[in-house]
Amino acid sequence: MSGNIVNSDEFYETFLPFSKRLSSEYNGDKDTESLMRVMYEFCINYSDIKTPQECFSIEEDPSFPLTQLGSNLITYRLIEFLTTIKNPNNVLEIGTFIGCSTMYIASKLSQNSKIVSLEKYDRFYNIAKRNISANNLTHKVELKNIDALEYLKDYNGEKFDMVFLDGNKENYKDYLILLENIMNSGCLIVIDNTSFSCDTLNEVPNTEKGLGVKSMLEYTKKLSYLKIVLPLSDGIMLMIANNKG
Repeated sequence: MSGNIVNSDEFYETFLPFSKRLSSEYNGDKDTESLMRVMYEFCINYSDIKTPQECFSIEEDPSFPLTQLGSNLITYRLIEFLTTIKNPNNVLEIGTFIGCSTMYIASKLSQNSKIVSLEKYDRFYNIAKRNISANNLTHKVELKNIDALEYLKDYNGEKFDMVFLDGNKENYKDYLILLENIMNSGCLIVIDNTSFSCDTLNEVPNTEKGLGVKSMLEYTKKLSYLKIVLPLSDGIMLMIANNKG
């Protein structure tokens, strides 16, 4: 491994903006935690990012706060950004939760486009349904109270141009395998929680969810998709699918 230029110190030292090499001109506290906080606030400020509550009328589940199970603010903005660039006709989301990412995507879709969002838990589905309705996005969202594996196994509809995967981590690999034949060539795949609390960095993950995510990651090595893993929030993977025939 040491002879591989991809893993060389030259590239590692410029991997993150708060690395020692790239933070040499910063005048403040260079402790990693302090510098991460400053960098986060910097990104929020210059990305003009607002909270979901500022963007939408949001009903939350008191037992599962948005800050606990929802995506990071910069992740939401990235999803908005990718949706706008891709301009998809047909989007699939696996894992609705209370509908925040659903609404961020739906708000950036063109007039005749839609997002199909799958949520198997009744309590989250019902809150998401109310949130989507309260924000006048029902015409863009097809919300389904169903297990994603069941839906994917039986799906025979229009192929998808964009997929946001944020469902049951144990099933990530199975989701990806089932998705292969229902995506258009060039489909953008966004996968959240690819680090899963850094469990996937372990040679053998400690949790079932970590094992599920790492199994998916290992499987992606066999795919000839254009791909990148980003060290953002709990880890994000982006892939562009090839036509499977």
